[in-house]
Amino acid sequence: MQKKTIKLLLIEDNPGDARIVEENLKDVPGIDFLLQKTIRLGEGITLLKKESFDVVLLDLSLPDSQGLNTFIKMKEAFPELPIVVLTGFDDENQAFEAYGKGVQNYLMKGKITAKLLGHSVQYAIQKKMAMSELEKK
Repeated sequence: MQKKTIKLLLIEDNPGDARIVEENLKDVPGIDFLLQKTIRLGEGITLLKKESFDVVLLDLSLPDSQGLNTFIKMKEAFPELPIVVLTGFDDENQAFEAYGKGVQNYLMKGKITAKLLGHSVQYAIQKKMAMSELEKK
């Protein structure tokens, strides 16, 4: 059986957190992840203007953007792109607000597993495909 390939952009400024995400992605069965990384929101937006990605994994605490505003800026720039938020802040209100603004999933750093990350990425892609199909009808 051939592995599925998913192209991801990770926008994360903490090298330790980025490494944990990378290690978890390696442990997701049946999927090869093509991962590119940036440490600033601006760099991520610039890269997304040049290349296409299936999903963005987005930290909300970056050197050039903080909090839910980070997600909002990304969503405004790329409204169709599935975004999975990675955050170190266990803030239920912020999570609900993020879902209301269109985040695909809101994952807590320190609680991320290969299984959770794999499911979140695949769900984000499937939801985007389903929404595209609905818009065609």
